[in-house]
Amino acid sequence: MKARQPLADAVRAAVGQVLDPELHRSLDELEMIRVVRAGLRGQVTAERPPHSRCPLTDRIGAGIVSAAAGLAS
Repeated sequence: MKARQPLADAVRAAVGQVLDPELHRSLDELEMIRVVRAGLRGQVTAERPPHSRCPLTDRIGAGIVSAAAGLAS
């Protein structure tokens, strides 16, 4: 499990820089990323609190995916 921790840490750092489009603050600053896990095959799961009332949830989700995907290139 320790071998996967650097990947999880890198993803948390990248995803944490995504800005909330309404508040113009990072997800890390807003403490919106709960857990980041890296799997055996390099897959990553990032959990964030559900905000069903936020109309920009899809945009934030796209920013998370884009930030995490940027680590693979």
